[in-house]
Amino acid sequence: MFFAFLAQGVNGAVVSLLTFSTIISAEQILCHSVNFASLPITFTLVGSFLAILFHAKIAQKIGRKWLFCAACVAGMVGALVAAFALFHSLFSLFCVGTFLLGVFTSLNLYYRFLAKNSAFVIGGGVIGAVLGPNLAFLGSEIFSVKFVGSFGFAFLLCFVNLVLNFFVKFEPVLTQNETKSLDKNDNAVWKNKIFVASSLACGFGFGLMTLNMNALPLASTDLAMTKSVLVAHFLAMYLPSFVISACKFSPKTLIFSGFFLYICAALVAVSANNFYVVLVLVGVAWSLSFNGGTQMLSRANLPAKTRLQSLNSLITFGLNLAANLSIGFIFGLPNPWVFLNLIMAFFSVVALLCVWWLARVR
Repeated sequence: MFFAFLAQGVNGAVVSLLTFSTIISAEQILCHSVNFASLPITFTLVGSFLAILFHAKIAQKIGRKWLFCAACVAGMVGALVAAFALFHSLFSLFCVGTFLLGVFTSLNLYYRFLAKNSAFVIGGGVIGAVLGPNLAFLGSEIFSVKFVGSFGFAFLLCFVNLVLNFFVKFEPVLTQNETKSLDKNDNAVWKNKIFVASSLACGFGFGLMTLNMNALPLASTDLAMTKSVLVAHFLAMYLPSFVISACKFSPKTLIFSGFFLYICAALVAVSANNFYVVLVLVGVAWSLSFNGGTQMLSRANLPAKTRLQSLNSLITFGLNLAANLSIGFIFGLPNPWVFLNLIMAFFSVVALLCVWWLARVR
């Protein structure tokens, strides 16, 4: 479990590094145009989405450990490609690099399932909360072109994660017969209200956080402040996991509290526009809703949990991708930060009602 904790932290460092660096780097290549600035981070999410989509089938053929190692290699290649593309202002190639890094960051959704105490493993993200933004900021000044060094640090982090994977204890994957048996019962899976409720909690919880977090570099013009806000945000995401792992909160309590905090964050953004308060509230909201959804799925007495975990991750990243795709469009509108947070409040209410109804009629 300890190595899964460390691997989660190192992977999270790459996620937070990309959050800080990618959109600003894209804006830099595009000569400060914001219309397509979120496209490279969208390619990161597309890479993650496709990796999750084929995760179960590839793991069945080569084993989960070697799949995780292959994803690390993809991340290393992606970091080098992104650094080269950024140095030479090649936007399309930069998107290729971030796509490959997305294959690597997809692992961030799987380490939580490798231990009984999922909240403790998720808490490993504290390492990434401090390490990622600081390495991104440090790397932004190493070369003549800003942030090229940041992707150099991403390469090193992917390599460290590769080494850690050899010490992580992986679950056996489903056999072909088990997979075929489950395929025949897919309709029953989608009709299972606990599975749907947990997936919506994870998906909306992750998507709303992404919407707010990835928009910050566009909403803020101060690079140093953006870094410190992101560090505070990532700490708020992962520190509550240690409290959650030590206390016996019910999954529903965690989920409802999380979406309530999303609504509070939106109200602060609209009325006071304090980036620190908003992003800290969003971080805690993510931790509660995501941990709650994960625990709801883990505690449910459902067959073939490995397959269900992949489906849960697929739904989570699907909503995550949709949220990120909307950022470029929103920032083409008047008062984009306010409009974005009103959207967050609306979908928080929708998620609350959906999870409440599904859990109630269990």
